[in-house]
Amino acid sequence: MYRPDGIVQVVSETRERLLRAAGNVIHRDGVRALTLESVARAAGVSKGGLLYHFSNKRALIEAMAQARVAEVRVAMEHHHERNPGTGPMTSYVTSLDTAPDTHLDTALWAAAIEDPEAVTAFRQAFAEFQRTVRTSTADPTMATLVRLACDGLWLTELVGLDVLEPDERTSVMQRMLALAAESADHPVDEEVRR
Repeated sequence: MYRPDGIVQVVSETRERLLRAAGNVIHRDGVRALTLESVARAAGVSKGGLLYHFSNKRALIEAMAQARVAEVRVAMEHHHERNPGTGPMTSYVTSLDTAPDTHLDTALWAAAIEDPEAVTAFRQAFAEFQRTVRTSTADPTMATLVRLACDGLWLTELVGLDVLEPDERTSVMQRMLALAAESADHPVDEEVRR
């Protein structure tokens, strides 16, 4: 809701600052150091100010997951708006670069170890996207393979296991984009699909 006095924008800015602070606390001190007090202190707000936005630690982690899912969705939507002829897989692959992993990603994976239910937004987003893959691509199996490759690249980069040289990564991205386009464009024989 818009209010002319600017309160809504201030609330949003404070909320974003709290989410960034939570990610920073996890990065700096580990997931066990994530407390409402540590996040409020890192964000420069009172604990009451934090509680206005997040009633408990799980609500904070859930909001972090929702924020990251929203970043990827926005990146995909922007790609599709600029390239209306492309399918959802192409937008998904390009989100690796247009919504690159942030400190929020690694913080969330650390938090997921302690409280897997708090990152339900990730599970729901992946399930929703897989439903899209099944219903809006000509070759859902190929599209799923591309999605899994894309997720694998994201996760290896996220945890620092990536050993690709920049030109290798570029080649991998180009191949995933080509396969994504192929999965969207070429009908598959119904016998193969079953």
